[in-house]
Amino acid sequence: MAEEKKSIDVLGVQPIAEAIRTVTKGAVDGAAAFFGRICLPAAEEFGLLLRDRVAHWRTLNLVNIAQKTEAILEKQGDKENCHVHPRVIAGILDHGSWHDSDDIQQMWSGLLASSCTSDGRDESSLIFISLLGQITTAQTRLLNHICLAADKKLTLDGLMYAEEVMMNPDKLVRIWNDADLHRIDRELDHLRMIGLIHGGFAFTTEETVESMRQLKELQLLSEKIKRKRELSAKRVETPKESKEPQEATLEVPPLRAKVQPTALGLHLFVRCQGHRGSPGEFFGLSGPDV
Repeated sequence: MAEEKKSIDVLGVQPIAEAIRTVTKGAVDGAAAFFGRICLPAAEEFGLLLRDRVAHWRTLNLVNIAQKTEAILEKQGDKENCHVHPRVIAGILDHGSWHDSDDIQQMWSGLLASSCTSDGRDESSLIFISLLGQITTAQTRLLNHICLAADKKLTLDGLMYAEEVMMNPDKLVRIWNDADLHRIDRELDHLRMIGLIHGGFAFTTEETVESMRQLKELQLLSEKIKRKRELSAKRVETPKESKEPQEATLEVPPLRAKVQPTALGLHLFVRCQGHRGSPGEFFGLSGPDV
């Protein structure tokens, strides 16, 4: 039999094929180990167990979300009479299961709790599922911070709006846990793009500084003219020791971020706290139709 195999392999490719299989298996095992490390840090092996391990990890996250949601509903006294639209719960479970952060799980739990109604026909949470699913953990921390920190008021129609929150870079770095201002800038842009905030970094450019300098010079010139007119009216010569207004000098203002939660951002925040009513009611603001 050995002689037969040898005679068939007249080109000597069988050892090469065996080598290719060995190399391929090694490459696959190496790739599997790499994906295992970057996907689940605790996984020592990847192989064909990825699906099971990820499913187990996601299941644990869903267990946490279920427990947190049940606690919210029990506190509200709605534990026994609540139903959620299938599209809503499917979206929440799909997105929420990928988060093992306790804070983010709490937000998904709050959104699930606020989606519960007596008949289970309310689909309004679908827009909030989409929004919460688009933002990073650091972005949720910023949104939560400004929604709590901003001064909130009601319009004459009972709709709520918020004032700007001024933050320096140090504050933003603590929220993001990252000193990369370029990253913070683009994430602020993203939050603004999806409609959750207004504002961002108040940039100072060369053109801005030049405009400020020219304005300052006009103000100084106006002061000089005003002073000369006052002295002329009193018929008094300008004393030699009198100091004329100096040349315009400017200090570049420090970098600041002016961030304002939008009405949509406030609604998302409130719904993620498990509250089904209006934002004005949640924050205890008095006014018509709150």
